[in-house]
Amino acid sequence: MRRLFLVVDPVRLVAEDLGMLIGEADRMATVLVATEIEAALAELADAVDLAAAFLNLPFATARDSGLLERIAALGGRYVSLRASVEALPGQPPPLVLDLPFSDESVAGMLRQLR
Repeated sequence: MRRLFLVVDPVRLVAEDLGMLIGEADRMATVLVATEIEAALAELADAVDLAAAFLNLPFATARDSGLLERIAALGGRYVSLRASVEALPGQPPPLVLDLPFSDESVAGMLRQLR
């Protein structure tokens, strides 16, 4: 079964690198990559489910944009690329992928998400 992942990082190279590592660790993954919240929301517009979203965004920015609500509505887990983490009320706390990430740390995170 294909799993859908979203990566949002304002630095395109970082977002694409993480997306590539996710795809290498899970050959059945579909990975959407965005550098802006508006683009991420557009990518998720037609999605019916989501395995996880890897976000390198301030919590308040992701929350206020509606991105965290959309991720939760799709059943996705929130994976933060930041050390300080918060969660929407009623949602589990995000997992944290420490920077700098590696192919091993990304593969380990995907195992946690199964």
